[in-house]
Amino acid sequence: MNATCVRRTAYGVAAVALAAVGQERTVYAQVAETVASVEVTTVTDTLPAAVGGLTVDRLGHVYVADFGERVWKVSPFGEVTELATGLYGASGNAVDSHGTLFQANFFGNTISRISRDGTTETFAAGFNGPVGISIEPGVPRDARR
Repeated sequence: MNATCVRRTAYGVAAVALAAVGQERTVYAQVAETVASVEVTTVTDTLPAAVGGLTVDRLGHVYVADFGERVWKVSPFGEVTELATGLYGASGNAVDSHGTLFQANFFGNTISRISRDGTTETFAAGFNGPVGISIEPGVPRDARR
């Protein structure tokens, strides 16, 4: 298995997506760390898609983009729900301090804003294959449009 994405958050939670040799992908969440080693616990079974990007919110939910049309939300207890669909090349993503997910869409050349209930709207357009996204901490919400 090869690590395809590692993301640490300011909240001390890390998520790692490991790609198996085939098409299956598994999501892991780091739950404990010691000086000598890192303990990793599986929080969900294999998701039925590739992994385009992932991020973790301050409550410990892991958001997984499938590099297709979907974003999955994995609770800290391993419950998997489909948060959003209809995206076009869902790749890198980030969550702001209010719990809003910003999703890069590689093939759609856009950034989508996805609310906690899954409502999706175009936040910005005109990119050339956006892959990664980052949100600066402390930026006022109204400064983001």
